[in-house]
Amino acid sequence: MVIHRDDLRHALAIQQRLLRMVPLLSAIGSRIAGLGEAERLALRPSLATARAHLDAGTEPPPDLADAVRSLPLDASDARAWQQLIHDALADMLTEMLTLWSEVSRIEAALSGKAKLAPALARTVSETRAFPLNPDIDHAARIAAGILVTYALLCGLWYATGWHQGANAVLFSTIALAFFGGGDEPGRAIGMFARFALLATLLAGILCYGLLPLAADFATFAMMMGLFMLPLGVWAAVSPMATLLLAFGLSNINLQGHYSPPDFGTFVEASVASMLGIFTAILGAGLFRTWGVQHQLQRVLRIEAREIARLSRSPSRRLRDSYVQRALDRISVVTARLAAAGQIERSAGLLIRLRVGANVADLRSMGNALPADGRQATDRVLDQLRSEFDKPQPSSRLLALIDEALDALWPGDGSPGARPDRAIHALAGLRIALFERAPAWVPAT
Repeated sequence: MVIHRDDLRHALAIQQRLLRMVPLLSAIGSRIAGLGEAERLALRPSLATARAHLDAGTEPPPDLADAVRSLPLDASDARAWQQLIHDALADMLTEMLTLWSEVSRIEAALSGKAKLAPALARTVSETRAFPLNPDIDHAARIAAGILVTYALLCGLWYATGWHQGANAVLFSTIALAFFGGGDEPGRAIGMFARFALLATLLAGILCYGLLPLAADFATFAMMMGLFMLPLGVWAAVSPMATLLLAFGLSNINLQGHYSPPDFGTFVEASVASMLGIFTAILGAGLFRTWGVQHQLQRVLRIEAREIARLSRSPSRRLRDSYVQRALDRISVVTARLAAAGQIERSAGLLIRLRVGANVADLRSMGNALPADGRQATDRVLDQLRSEFDKPQPSSRLLALIDEALDALWPGDGSPGARPDRAIHALAGLRIALFERAPAWVPAT
């Protein structure tokens, strides 16, 4: 099936807008969760309006943002922080509804039900797929394990001249090819070894116990049925049972007269197979740490490197590409955490995603900020880079974020006088990293 280039661009445009909505939804949820009771009650009509336009796939109404910005404020020093949250929430709701409206229109155009407006059609025509970044460290560790396994078994084969050495190399290659790239290669190859051992025992029963009893076609069919039918039933619930069939049937010689190989040769070949599989377990474990915890830590290290890169290279495309890769990693790790009964830990990955998106936004608009604001945000990004590997952000980082907010927030607090996107990005960093910190109060 050939996919038309325009259809592919429409699909990519939908995908990229949906990806941009994920950190938006997470940030909207965190800001709503931080509102007071009076603010939440006042926000309900606006959320109902947003839900109606979301269901209809239409653009947000002009008065939605103003209604959210007009939410009640407390008579305290936290009024500025509350107003900042309201402004950010209004912009996020508007952006989310706009993105969903574009998704609905692009989907209608893709199905042939409508045509796109010229501006949106031009944007869709310029859509390109994000490049796939290879995980070089992971690939290098797997390759090193394969190399060591191959070298050990080939060295044994060469040094001893063992005629079953090739069999050991073959089965180690099979084990690593099928299971060496997973999160738990040792456990997967170990399960493969158990099935291979069971298959060897069953193959011995078939070759040296059942088939020698076959004198004609009827008895041959009976012996094969005794072997294959139970395994066929088992294969319906366990695909690995197919391995038992492959092992058992690989050593029989279906000629006019059945003559099995020498039993000693059979045992030697089986020992070589198991040696190859267990050497594969050794090779897979030499350069990698197994388990969900290690995979989570590896993802966090990758996130730290990519966020550091975003803090130096301002680009909307780099930001969107990061969000795509981060969501891919989150989906993979979340599935493993769910299987391990640790699904609650996936929330921290979404927080990292929001941090990365805010860092990219802050860096992309850095050159447009006033000199003192740019210097303050640079100090925030420098401190953030130095703390990526720490389990908890420091109070020093919180103080620098507050100083940057002070530098960008005018004394009169007038909405038109401040660089809103930079302030919203700083507020997003503060909420993501210091959710329980006291509200920011502008310096007087």
